[in-house]
Amino acid sequence: MKMQTLNAVQLAQRLLLPKVQQATCLVDATMGKGGDTLFLARNSAPAATIYSFDIQAAAIKQTQELLIKHGLEQKVKLISASHATVDQHVGLGTLEVAMFNLGYLPGGDHLLITKP
Repeated sequence: MKMQTLNAVQLAQRLLLPKVQQATCLVDATMGKGGDTLFLARNSAPAATIYSFDIQAAAIKQTQELLIKHGLEQKVKLISASHATVDQHVGLGTLEVAMFNLGYLPGGDHLLITKP
């Protein structure tokens, strides 16, 4: 039997999946191209809200297009701001799941980098 090798994102998603399925308030702190946002939207409860943050207009546009393609745009609030401002957008007492994929927007400006 051949074992499947997971990359870091796949491993994080697999570990978070049981919590994501039960959560109602989730955050993708570093939206990028929308992969984690899509994962959260697809796998969370119908009444869940996902807050997705990025400072780059290109990331927001790509994520919005991805969500529309999958019919999940109503479930996600796209926020043009740093994840450092999460407390201004999300009631921290309600936040149940947060994903961070630190770095830069794939295919984007490598000078614009996420800082922890």
